[in-house]
Amino acid sequence: MLAVLCIRAQDKNIGILIAAGFGLLAAWLAVKCIRTLANIATPAFVIGRQGLTFENGLLLPWHNIVENTWVNQDYMGIPIGKQIQIKTDLPKPKARVLRRATALEISGDEYLALCDAYAA
Repeated sequence: MLAVLCIRAQDKNIGILIAAGFGLLAAWLAVKCIRTLANIATPAFVIGRQGLTFENGLLLPWHNIVENTWVNQDYMGIPIGKQIQIKTDLPKPKARVLRRATALEISGDEYLALCDAYAA
């Protein structure tokens, strides 16, 4: 499709720029997906006695977590995803959103009960 756009817009510079932009966007999205698949074996976060530890090594202690929310995302009643929103009283990070929660095989109630058990 990009080749057809380029051929049709040979005499128009804007068409070539638009086609090149779409091509770069497609390449960037492909690289991002491949990188995500390469890291699929690593856990998104670990729930422990000290707090929540994320894949980059960031530890959020339980006493610094102000709000821990499980959000079921849907569009007109059709479930499209899950995410975890965490707010802290730390100067940095103030909030953290985990979008990889869709891959978790537990429900929001199970997640929150697990967090409560470890925080106690």
